[in-house]
Amino acid sequence: MDDKVVSPTQQDAADRANRLIRILAFTMVLSVMSVTMFNIALTDISIEFSLTVAQVSWVSTAYLVVYALGTLTYGKLVSLVHLRHLVVIGLFMFALGSLVGFTAQSYSMVVLGRIVQAAGAAVVPAMSTIIPVRYFSPERRGYALGITFTGLAVGNAIGPVISAAIVSFAEWRWLFAVPILTLVTLPFYLKYLEKGELKKDKIDYFGGSLLALFVVLLMMSITQANILYFSAASVLFILFIVRSRLTLVPFIPLQLFRSKGYAIGLVILVLVQGIGFSFPFLTPLLLQQVNDLSSGIVGFMLVPAAIGSALLGKRIGKVVDTRGNHFVYSISACLLFITFMAMSIWAGAHHYWIAAILIVGTVSQMSLQISLINSVSRSLAPEYIGIGMGLVSTLNFMSGAIAASFYSILLDQGARSAWNGLNGNLEASVFSNMYFVFAVMHILLLAAFHYLYRNHVPKVRTANRHSH
Repeated sequence: MDDKVVSPTQQDAADRANRLIRILAFTMVLSVMSVTMFNIALTDISIEFSLTVAQVSWVSTAYLVVYALGTLTYGKLVSLVHLRHLVVIGLFMFALGSLVGFTAQSYSMVVLGRIVQAAGAAVVPAMSTIIPVRYFSPERRGYALGITFTGLAVGNAIGPVISAAIVSFAEWRWLFAVPILTLVTLPFYLKYLEKGELKKDKIDYFGGSLLALFVVLLMMSITQANILYFSAASVLFILFIVRSRLTLVPFIPLQLFRSKGYAIGLVILVLVQGIGFSFPFLTPLLLQQVNDLSSGIVGFMLVPAAIGSALLGKRIGKVVDTRGNHFVYSISACLLFITFMAMSIWAGAHHYWIAAILIVGTVSQMSLQISLINSVSRSLAPEYIGIGMGLVSTLNFMSGAIAASFYSILLDQGARSAWNGLNGNLEASVFSNMYFVFAVMHILLLAAFHYLYRNHVPKVRTANRHSH
């Protein structure tokens, strides 16, 4: 029996952390909604301003580029500027961008509004990885990550519903009004975020500029499918590495990657997120192209999986704390192997079967990410938590964008037959093949995680099962 005595000071700190993580989860809901909610209004915007598809796509492209860059920037600044100050700046910019877009009378102002929105909203994913690490002990970090992922799941679940309702009953500009609600959380952040010690390091502005241009051009090469942008991004990345080796205080410390636990974990995380993006990206296309369902029905089929994740996020976080990262990752990876094999076999089957399989897959994907991010966070020295977890958030986001582009190319190429002999639907062959590869990859990634956990991740005593 655990008779550990908790002092009033420790209890007060725990209570503050619990309140803070719930406020963050609410902010996550609004932030996640703002990323994709404009996709449903692109047609209306293009009609109002007489735009081509390529032109109107900048409503989403500009947001994605700035969002990816901003997440990394906030992660870097968090060790140099108090987090509470960054949150105030970020949320005010989020609201300011919303006001600019809401009152926009020209397309350029709409895009400007989305850019300012993204510059502010990027503070939220940075907070979602930094706050659980800073304010929760390793024994309770899974619980905190579970709550933030619950906010992510809720945002994904209600985002399409709310955006569709707004566009149906009002004009698309009202979509800009939703993020203004984040200002309600500011007093709580100011109350519960503490002023920690700051480093007095200088910022490598030249290195940061090279990295910023690299991120911008890489994201544009993905969203615009432009090889010239990709080539330029590659050159800038090489220059950034050279600069980081030559300067005394690089924008991203190279010592960060000397931790094999962090470096290997980051690679696994990028691959896991890329594979996981097949759920919200490939599955709707499968249901539309093979099952011939309308967009409305497809959206409805995705809701149960999002609700399942929202309901189980907190509980999964507690299991991570009580049973450990290795246990949760292993179970989740096995369930994802089964999920993708089932999708490979039944791609093209009745959509109710696909929706049911999707529930298991989405919940397993969430639990896998919680355990993996928790493991990666334990490999970081305290002085690298800000930039290290900021990089986690940025790559997590970018891997989804890269995966979407890669999957689109594979879908365009198609497939002559299914590699999985149990799937006899020729029309679904390309989907079946991709799901089959994902299943195999999860077995390989499980082996990599097992190596990572056994050799390079600090072991932490699991929490008491009744501590929450």
